[in-house]
Amino acid sequence: MLLLMLLSFICGNPLCTFIIILAIIFLPMIFYIKELLHRQNKKMFTFKYYNNLMFGFLSILYRIFITFITIPYYSYVYLDAFFKALYRMNISHKNLLNWVTAEEAAKNIKKDLTNYINQFKVNYIVSILILIFAAIYSREFLIIAILITIGFALAPLMLWSFSRQKDIVLDNLNSSQNDKLKDMAYRTWLYFDTLLTEDNNYLIPDNIQLNRENKIYGKTSPTDIGMSITSVISASELGFINDSKALFLLGNIITSIETLEKWNGHLYNWYDIQKMEKVVPYVISSVDSGNLAAALVVAKEFCHKKNSKKLYERISKLFDNMDFS
Repeated sequence: MLLLMLLSFICGNPLCTFIIILAIIFLPMIFYIKELLHRQNKKMFTFKYYNNLMFGFLSILYRIFITFITIPYYSYVYLDAFFKALYRMNISHKNLLNWVTAEEAAKNIKKDLTNYINQFKVNYIVSILILIFAAIYSREFLIIAILITIGFALAPLMLWSFSRQKDIVLDNLNSSQNDKLKDMAYRTWLYFDTLLTEDNNYLIPDNIQLNRENKIYGKTSPTDIGMSITSVISASELGFINDSKALFLLGNIITSIETLEKWNGHLYNWYDIQKMEKVVPYVISSVDSGNLAAALVVAKEFCHKKNSKKLYERISKLFDNMDFS
């Protein structure tokens, strides 16, 4: 997109290119609004609905704005990564695994304004180039060029402002806020309550896609199963279901886990919930296994609290058989 923008000022028709770039950036907003309007029941077109829509609308506007003003920076980052990868794979054959996780990279970044300005030097270079090209080749679009360069130049300041941590005073929630949170929790629980069924072998589907003919995605993962376990326990703690139903669901989930094929006590990454068979690719994820293990620990304590000794022992066996060595 950056190259298109620069070339457009040389070729003399930057407005068309500018509109195309904006259209590409605005696509998420278009799909967001389309999906909301498609799924929203007409009976729910209330002030509250439009208030929520505006909140989502504004959040996407922020994202579109940030996407636009960071075009030069991310163009540089992606090109740098692309050419480094080509060089390492085809010429040096070194540092092929030299990478840093996003979390570690974020820890090492100073979040002061000076550092943001240093990181976004490419924005200023591109801004100068756009102004030069516009002044030489497309003077009639000089105002557009100035507006674009102002956005690029303000990028470090805007991102620094967005990244600053605001002091948040955490007060106790009032009854209305508690009710809203509990309602949100209940509506979240309905996903698990609806899909943790005998037909699905009490294995929760990874997702449902309402805009497709086959809405239920017929696969599950260790993380999905772990989430279903903690969701059942949370539903019981919040009073959405009684202890009897919670233990019934947990017992059936554990039965399915016991039945599934494993490797050194670990579930594979994906299973067909109907056939209860692993599906390609046959891999073991330490992250997914860790998520499931944590859920099993929570389930053990819940069963101990509810004096369900047999289920406690079955869960303990599954947990102990997970070889993390």
